[in-house]
This record gives sequence, structure tokens and C-alpha cells, in this order.
Amino acid sequence: MKGKAPERLVSGSDDFTMFLWEPFVSKLPKARMTGHQQLVNHVYFSPDGQWIASASFDRSVRLWNGTTGKFCGVFRGHVGPVYQISWSADSRLLLSGSKDSTLKVWDIRSMKLKQDFQAMQMMFMLLIGLWMG
Repeated sequence: MKGKAPERLVSGSDDFTMFLWEPFVSKLPKARMTGHQQLVNHVYFSPDGQWIASASFDRSVRLWNGTTGKFCGVFRGHVGPVYQISWSADSRLLLSGSKDSTLKVWDIRSMKLKQDFQAMQMMFMLLIGLWMG
């Protein structure tokens, strides 16, 4: 990330933990982040660097402060492991994809589910998009 803040990295593990690093500041992690109950499958900084999101086999997505690593909240609603997450360009929405064949869009400001897509809905939208051009 650009600016005066040091470069940060985040790692997730199969021991259910995450670490926040500032590799040019210290060889030791800045923060140890705990809370997931199963392995951490995916971690991702928001485009503005303010947030870190983590996806886990415990069926949750957790939100963390991108600077300090402090826990900010949890998104629950998937009934299967969460495999992947992705941020909107403005860092206001978070998308999660799960083994339960759903995509969920979470609103970061309200910490609530904004939209829920089932597998058949996603296929229909894809087909309409391909058909329309």
C-alpha cells in the first residue's frame, strides 16, 4: 500500500490463526489474530487497506482492522465452509463464496447481509449476461 504506513502482510493458517506482519519494521508479527474455529482458508486486505477479511471452514467470514489486526466483527450465514472472499473497489462491500453453493454480499458499514445468490440464480445471471452481449 502506498503512503507513510509501513507495508503490511497477513497470513492465515490451518491452526485457525492469522498473523499481521510489517516485514520492514520487524521480523516478529505485529498481531496474532484468533477467533476462527476451523482452518483459515483465505485472507484479503480491502483495497483501501482499512480492513482485513478472513474466510474459514468454520462457515464464517471475519472482519479485522487492517492496521492493528484487532477483531471488528463476524459475518454468519453460510451453511458450508467459506472458500473465497473478494472486496468491492470502494471497500464497502465484501463477497463470500461457499461450498454451500451461495455467494453472499456483506455491507461493511451495517455489518449485515446485503444480497444472497444461490447457484441457480448465478447460472441464470451468467446466461442472461452472455446472451445479451
